[in-house]
Amino acid sequence: MLILRSDNGDFDLFGNEDIVQTLSIFNFEDITSRSGEYTPLFNLPPTNNNIRLIQYANFINSVNTAPFKKIPIKLIVDGLDFKLGFLAIDSISDTIKARFYSGNSNFYDLLKSSYLNELDWSALDHVWNLTNAVASSTNTSGYIYPVMTYNGQTLTGDIVDVRKILPSTYNGTILLEILGQLGYTADLNFDTTDLDVSLLPYSKKNPTLTPEVLLLNSVDVYRTQDYAIPPYPLIIYPGIPMSYPSVKDIQYTDIATTGSSQYYDFVNKKFTVQYSGTYSISAFLELDDYTLNLVGLFNASNVVYYSFNCNVFIEMHIIRNGTRHTIKSELIGNVKASYNNTASPVSSIASFTGSYINDTTNVDTYLSAGDEFYTTLYTVSTCNATSNGSNSVTTYLTFNPVILSTATLTIDLSPELVFGQLIPYAAILPKIKCSEYIKDICIRFGLVFSVNEDTKHIIVNKLDTIIDNIPNAINWSDKLDESELPEINFKYDSYAQINYFKHKEDKTVTDTDAGTDYVLNINNQNLELEKTIYTSPFAPCENVDFNGTTTAIIKLYNTTTSKFDIDVQPRICFSEAVLGAFKFTDGTTTSGYINTRRIWFIDNALPNLSMGFGTNLITKNSQYLITTLQDLRLVKANFNLKLIDIKDFDFFTPIYIEQYQAYFFVPSINQFNYTRPNLTEVELIKLNQ
Repeated sequence: MLILRSDNGDFDLFGNEDIVQTLSIFNFEDITSRSGEYTPLFNLPPTNNNIRLIQYANFINSVNTAPFKKIPIKLIVDGLDFKLGFLAIDSISDTIKARFYSGNSNFYDLLKSSYLNELDWSALDHVWNLTNAVASSTNTSGYIYPVMTYNGQTLTGDIVDVRKILPSTYNGTILLEILGQLGYTADLNFDTTDLDVSLLPYSKKNPTLTPEVLLLNSVDVYRTQDYAIPPYPLIIYPGIPMSYPSVKDIQYTDIATTGSSQYYDFVNKKFTVQYSGTYSISAFLELDDYTLNLVGLFNASNVVYYSFNCNVFIEMHIIRNGTRHTIKSELIGNVKASYNNTASPVSSIASFTGSYINDTTNVDTYLSAGDEFYTTLYTVSTCNATSNGSNSVTTYLTFNPVILSTATLTIDLSPELVFGQLIPYAAILPKIKCSEYIKDICIRFGLVFSVNEDTKHIIVNKLDTIIDNIPNAINWSDKLDESELPEINFKYDSYAQINYFKHKEDKTVTDTDAGTDYVLNINNQNLELEKTIYTSPFAPCENVDFNGTTTAIIKLYNTTTSKFDIDVQPRICFSEAVLGAFKFTDGTTTSGYINTRRIWFIDNALPNLSMGFGTNLITKNSQYLITTLQDLRLVKANFNLKLIDIKDFDFFTPIYIEQYQAYFFVPSINQFNYTRPNLTEVELIKLNQ
């Protein structure tokens, strides 16, 4: 008895369905693909129950999305929970046509719809500074600032300028994060040494912050009405030229842009910076109906002559941690007066009235997280006052402006990532599909994934594990149907006699090392002459000498603009510990000698630790694949298989067929019938020991 059980109930069946499924985890015919489990289309009756379970998708005007989603399904056979998978609705007429997917299928679908830089990497967020660069030098997971150059380093010494490098990410960390964030646990059942020392170096032009970060850290505030500032004095001291400030904080009342920062405090009239970076400041201030009143009080009888000349400025300021910074200054008035009399004290009054507009558009300044940002009306009177008297003369300017409702303040975080700023780690990872990344890692390190969708657990093995498991082989000799001769194939038409594994081209790489690409030769004259089998999303790196150490160069840093603004392709490298040979600096402070790592793509001195396909990377990690394709014996035979034979079938365990006196890898079990198990075609690839 067959049951298709969804979260909302069991599907009705006709009762005579033949639900057959092809099972596979690795496709020798196309090593760039990773296989899943799937069924051909089968029919379900359009009963009221089934229509309900697919959310009435048969109604033409329905707006539900059920036909476009995978419906979680548990396949139950003879009371046994057999498989957890997904039902996909293809069409509806007099029947509901559907497919059932399980095994690796859902996992690979998730990989295809996910990008590396769109996952949550916030656990690796950190401030780009000397302290964190030095602290990372002994990391064996996560990130590290390695010894390398982006073309902005001075390579003649032993100092690495951390302002001119960005972090590299361990591939072991990336792999586990991808699996974990897609909802899976994993066992890495292979020697992970090479994977653990491989890195994805930063290789992205103009890393920019995410729109979410930019919006959260923006400010857009304004006033809704005019307001007057009560008159206040500007004190002028005679005898010497000087400036004397008076400060009035500008009061904003409303947020102008929906979604702008929650960190503007309207009560205290300040913005607390949450994210270090360069901010673009645009402020608009209009003053009207103000007067400048000059009052001179001469309190000494021996004053014969007194004169003054005052320039009054309005300035917009920011206050960062108690330190004032001018962002705009403009003259609004000039007041002059003189007195020449030996008689009793006299008052002299002058006044000035006018309007004033201050627009500080796109003034850029660096703000650190925790800084408090104020905007103030800062009045400066710069006066020359002279007197022949020996006693003090006190002079006042009074100022009483009206700030119009046009006052606005906009603060925008620059999208450009700069030194000293918190790195949102996703911003520095390449935009590569997770499926492309996993595929590349699998090809480089010879890996195969086996996914249990029921437990959300993945076992990762090397393909060569199959050879190692020969002592644990399962004997299927009594299951072989000998009524028909098997079909034996000697080639995959997807291959050629000469097969290329290549890296992505990069115009900045002018000297590609020998061994970058790999050539797989298959001695079969019945194949076409040559093909490119695989092109990696990663480009190779050239080497340079850095203080006697061979390391990678990625020509990303523009020495003219002092920015990482040159287009390059993503890179992948190996790394090795370098003990006490280098110091790190930020241009102000230099560390002592530290233990860190250097990175490279190909180092001829270390052929076993090279990322070039054409070194021994492929031959070391995929020997079984190579020997199999060079001497292919693909057998297709029928077997009498039962449910128990495939329920927990382990593709990493070979089977033994006594009639053929050979061990085999099973790349595919074709169209096994869950409802009426009968003869099932099984593909077998002879293991060449």
